[in-house]
Amino acid sequence: MVTEIDFDSTVVAGSHELVSALVRDPAIEALPLNEGADLTWDADVPNRPGQ
Repeated sequence: MVTEIDFDSTVVAGSHELVSALVRDPAIEALPLNEGADLTWDADVPNRPGQ
């Protein structure tokens, strides 16, 4: 698990079972990410300001 001070996310690495359990938990806002995912503010093209 890692939280970068410049990002708005915490990344949890684990088995497929762990990730699936986190994504299914209604008390946690979680999405699966691919290895190497870009978490910078301008990487979210569909939600980029001004789009």
